[in-house]
Amino acid sequence: MKHYMMARFAAGELPLWTPYVSGGMPFLSDPSNQLLYPPNVIYFLFSPVERAISLSVALHSLLGMCAFAGLCRVLGISRWIAAWSGITYGLTGYFLSIGDNVNFLPAVVWVPSAIAVYQLGLNRHRYRYSALTALCLSLVVLAGDPLNAVLLVAVLALMSIMTIRFGSPAHEWRNGAVFFPGAHLLLTLALAILMTAAQVLPTLELIPASVRHSGLEHEQISLWSFPLARLLEFFQPYLFGSHFPVYDFLVPDLYPSKSGPWASSVYLGTIPVVLALVGAIVPDKRRLVWLIVLVTALLLSFGANAPFNELIVEHIPFIGTQRYPEKYIFWVTVSACVLASLGAQTLLDNRRLDVISVRLATPITKLAVGVAVIGAVAWSSVYLPAKAWFWEFAFLNLSLWQMRIPFSINHFNVLLIHTLLMFSILLVWLLVKSPNRASYLALMLVVAALDLFWVHYRSVPLMPAGILDLAEEPFALRTMAPLTAGHPYRVYYDTESPGGRITFRPTGPFNARLAAAVPNREKLIAQGYPHLYGFLYRRDRLHPNGGILHGVNYLNGPLSPLQLATNVLFENHMLRQDSHKFTAMANVRYVVTGIEPMNPIWNDARFVTIESDPVRNLRVLENNEWLSRVLLVPNAIGTNAEIENIYTALDVIGNPRSHVTVVSDVSPHAEQPLVEVSLNIERPSPGRFQVSGSSPYQRAYLLLNESYVDGWRATVNGQSAKVLRANLRFMTIPVEAGPFEVTFEYRPKWFLTGIALSGAGLLLCAGFVVYPLFKRT
Repeated sequence: MKHYMMARFAAGELPLWTPYVSGGMPFLSDPSNQLLYPPNVIYFLFSPVERAISLSVALHSLLGMCAFAGLCRVLGISRWIAAWSGITYGLTGYFLSIGDNVNFLPAVVWVPSAIAVYQLGLNRHRYRYSALTALCLSLVVLAGDPLNAVLLVAVLALMSIMTIRFGSPAHEWRNGAVFFPGAHLLLTLALAILMTAAQVLPTLELIPASVRHSGLEHEQISLWSFPLARLLEFFQPYLFGSHFPVYDFLVPDLYPSKSGPWASSVYLGTIPVVLALVGAIVPDKRRLVWLIVLVTALLLSFGANAPFNELIVEHIPFIGTQRYPEKYIFWVTVSACVLASLGAQTLLDNRRLDVISVRLATPITKLAVGVAVIGAVAWSSVYLPAKAWFWEFAFLNLSLWQMRIPFSINHFNVLLIHTLLMFSILLVWLLVKSPNRASYLALMLVVAALDLFWVHYRSVPLMPAGILDLAEEPFALRTMAPLTAGHPYRVYYDTESPGGRITFRPTGPFNARLAAAVPNREKLIAQGYPHLYGFLYRRDRLHPNGGILHGVNYLNGPLSPLQLATNVLFENHMLRQDSHKFTAMANVRYVVTGIEPMNPIWNDARFVTIESDPVRNLRVLENNEWLSRVLLVPNAIGTNAEIENIYTALDVIGNPRSHVTVVSDVSPHAEQPLVEVSLNIERPSPGRFQVSGSSPYQRAYLLLNESYVDGWRATVNGQSAKVLRANLRFMTIPVEAGPFEVTFEYRPKWFLTGIALSGAGLLLCAGFVVYPLFKRT
């Protein structure tokens, strides 16, 4: 998507449409493409795109640390504890696990920034902070992360309620004006809505046509539900096996529907977790907000693993449109890090710990109690899970620990040593005298940061320079006919077989070329070679959203966040009825599918097998009767918008070149025989088709095999024409006999309105920030 975005910008146009996903999809209207996200400027400053993506990830990570440190300062944390908190926040397992997910990474920066600025507004009673908060909230929306944007608004509302509950609901300014926390929130929301109108309005136009509009099945919503057993992993790293270089490091019982977790690590650090507990138990209204957020997010993250999940999905509509409950661990991590910083501040300020600790008689008693606690924790966190169920099912890869430790050691010993070490450091706190506790706290925090670094420093795989240039031509493209401008075709990827299995071939040709580029094999492993190999090798696999790098003009896109409902309905129905007719109607010339197990829907003699590769377990089928992207069809079957009626009409069609279904009234006329018609087809931009020719039919239908959505407009010989839905998912317009010139163009209905509103919102936001400065002068 980033390559496509930059290619369109280089051509001097704003990409409103992409032909490369699901038979054509709106590009701007899908916020996950981040088209209007301002930090995209990094793609103009650095090339190639892969390098810019790496720099963007690094920049967001560093800015996230700074933003969180700023939030801690606003909450009254001292400078050096705030700095430690920012580093800890950036090294936690969840954030490093989502570093490759560009839609969820920006929230790492803008969520703590928004909360910090909003809290400043509550503290200083100034509405200009509403504008700055709205700017941060807008960036979360433009980054394509609606879930965290909505949850951020909920947290800001909670902060306002707590301010009203524990403070004065209104505060007078010097000039007599009044500041209301509720008005602070409403102004923030109003400005954010205005500034994001250019993105939100086209998205709202697309949502009614998407799968998300009718909600998702509970099975889809609950995919990647956070297992209760992983709660132990918050304070003990890799309790269930090492995550690198193996993918499925967790036992299958935890993720029965997936081969691995959403977040490969959720480790917060043993010391930060203990500090978070300290911060949680000290009575302070600042803690209450973060306790509520932590508990709520944790309950939501359990998903299908909690008995109340279906009730939540049924009664909170927005939750029912979001998949992967494990994503809520983001808010657990943010809350826990805030509480840890408050806990560290508490230890610094209350050196005698009279509030949160029991006074023990002698150092010997303290030592005995500490040893008992350490033993109990070590036994419960290592021995019990192993003996209960872990030992039989775990797939352990001990090379991770052997690479880090110079002597031979097994997985459980590492866990035991780690537990003893971390809790011993905490135990010493009780033995250190009060005057020395500030210095020891600093040492303890440094150890906590080093622990997180030691655990996670290989979590993000690195790519050797120029590695993508070494990639071989994908197998699926080797024998396909070259694309031509007038007759483009699509490729369909069978995502049902053979599944997600990847064959790792250490002696393959790509291995040899990669080894020549990076001679040291140990360095390959350290740089994330297995992850990289999987990424490059999956280009030939049946990976729904992975596709083939820069190569193929059709991706199925079943996981696209705003996938069109009609595309899914068409595929589900036609594949079962007649897979050959399905591919022909969809302009699909080639099908990439597996050899074993063989998907029976492709057992049709009309498909021709043009290549098989037993090593990759793939074969390529060709449909020689595929329809052109644009063609003139003489006969139409009229139907209403009811899906069952459209299905019936589709099943009746014998030859899709001579008949098309149209959601409209069709004037009756005699059946017209098929005649060869030559069309001149031009596509000056992805969202514009220009077709000319001469129709020999009394009345025919110009069929455009591109996804039908609101926003497509057409003209026939300069006159506006209504675009009709054809064959359930494509579009057509009627054409009378004689020469014709037809133009199809896509433009979201509310796009220009959204641009105007966003401009007005930015001006208002700037006014709120700048005006007080001029007034003061």
